[in-house]
Amino acid sequence: MKGRKETVVIDGYNLIYYWYNKQLKEVSLEELRKELVEKLQEFQNYSGVKVILVFDAYKVRGMVKEENFDGLEVWFTKEGETADTLIEKMVYNLKQKRKRVTVVTSDYAQQQFVLGKGAIRKSSREFINDLLGVKAKIRNTITKNAEKVGNTIGGHLSPEKVKLLEKKFKNEKT
Repeated sequence: MKGRKETVVIDGYNLIYYWYNKQLKEVSLEELRKELVEKLQEFQNYSGVKVILVFDAYKVRGMVKEENFDGLEVWFTKEGETADTLIEKMVYNLKQKRKRVTVVTSDYAQQQFVLGKGAIRKSSREFINDLLGVKAKIRNTITKNAEKVGNTIGGHLSPEKVKLLEKKFKNEKT
């Protein structure tokens, strides 16, 4: 993981508010953060890029907090610091190390800063499409591998249950 040349830095709440907008009233932010971390771990492992997820803890007392989830870095800003400020510092440091950096945010001002520092900007919508594309590739790989080795589970299921699972799988794709 340390040798990765490409890093994606994500404004966590920006992505959550864009992606989960309709679910915000029904599900806690903590649950949505956990779900996002799981999706990003899968993305990082499959794509080979380093992912750093930054959350704004502007009004929370304490120091900068970093957590690591199987190589996925999750940062919470220190009190009085915005996610944008921390992301700007990260972009500067990563560019000094000659890393290719992509910042995921739909914040126009942040996108302009990123471009000015030589990093790539990606909107939340564009990145969600990337995530969904990786998910589809993983499903295709699993399906192809299952076909190569034979469907050992299918041999134990009734045709009705196989159809039910196929229907459920197709529904998850949409």
